[in-house]
Amino acid sequence: MSGGARKVSRVLALGLAVVFVAGLFTGFRAAPAGASAADDLRRVSDQLKEKQDDLLRIQRQLDRHRQLLQQTKQRERSVFSELQRIEKRLHLTERELAVLEQQLAEARRQVEAITRELRAAEAQLARRIELLRGRVRAAYELGTVSYFEVLFSATTFSDFLTRLSVLQQIIGADIQLMREADAYRETVARRKAELEEARARVERLAAETRFKKASFEADKLQRERTLASLQSQAEEYLRAIEEQERLEDSISKDIAALQKEMARLGGLPTDRSQIKLRWPLDPQYRRITSPFGMRFHPVIRQYRMHKGLDIAAPTGANIYAAALGRVIYSGPLGGYGLTIIMDHGAGVSTLYAHASRLVLGVSNTVHPAGTVIAKVGSTGLSTGPHLHFEVRLDGKQVDPLGWLPR
Repeated sequence: MSGGARKVSRVLALGLAVVFVAGLFTGFRAAPAGASAADDLRRVSDQLKEKQDDLLRIQRQLDRHRQLLQQTKQRERSVFSELQRIEKRLHLTERELAVLEQQLAEARRQVEAITRELRAAEAQLARRIELLRGRVRAAYELGTVSYFEVLFSATTFSDFLTRLSVLQQIIGADIQLMREADAYRETVARRKAELEEARARVERLAAETRFKKASFEADKLQRERTLASLQSQAEEYLRAIEEQERLEDSISKDIAALQKEMARLGGLPTDRSQIKLRWPLDPQYRRITSPFGMRFHPVIRQYRMHKGLDIAAPTGANIYAAALGRVIYSGPLGGYGLTIIMDHGAGVSTLYAHASRLVLGVSNTVHPAGTVIAKVGSTGLSTGPHLHFEVRLDGKQVDPLGWLPR
């Protein structure tokens, strides 16, 4: 585990412990003897405010860890893309190297073959030179015998012509063979030099390609280590988010219980059958862009439970109270952005998130259905203006479509 991940775990554990202990002391408190209904309502309202503050702290931690997770996932995708590019280049380099190795082997074979040809040409030339030397030695050993003596020792003119023709053929053949042998040797030597140069060039290219391959392999290893570190860090952030979400659910249940008590004390319905929800926006804004259920989160890039409805609407559009109720939270709420939560009694509450502006604040005032409570926006973890709408029963999110009119 990296130092940063260990720090996250320590801070998370400390935060959870503090919130948990605080929760023990901010639960239901017994009302003092002789307390009035107004005192009871104020007491429950204060406890609710403390729980909401706890929830806000958890939401802020969640928001921070989701942002860190998003950044880590972005880096992870970037490193993975780099790794894929490196592997592609490495594959191409290996293919280039294989071709160069084949060319190098062929160049070596050609150099060896031309070397053998050069040796044969030199041997042939050496034989011709030795033959010529032999005739020169024979002429010397016979004394003053010369080509002229051979010619003029002819007995007839016909014999003279015959001898002349033979001598001309011998001399011409010797000269021609020496010229051909010399030219052949020069040609073979030139080809050998060219092949040696080609072989050296291929060897140089092969050496450069091997170096490039080694560099790519080292780069690939480094990227793989970085990717493994980022994946480990992302797992730590996910664990932190899951712990915070569990704590968020626990606090939400406490809030739901307090809401139920406030509803009993403040005149809200105690029977859920009495609660009828209306559409929280103007009728023309009815397009649901993301329903309740599992989805691939567009910001944190993970499959997560979507606990409400996302309804498309422009910035500034009115958000209405879905039913008679009291505002029990109004303010920023982590990834929800600017948020209002309304208690409708009987453990039923509604949440309106990502607002651009909040119209109502927390109070003991009961507002009728259809009251403008906020304006549509895109605050918090949001990709564009819309209303995120939730329905909660005893603090647990349920599908709002089961409560809204068709």
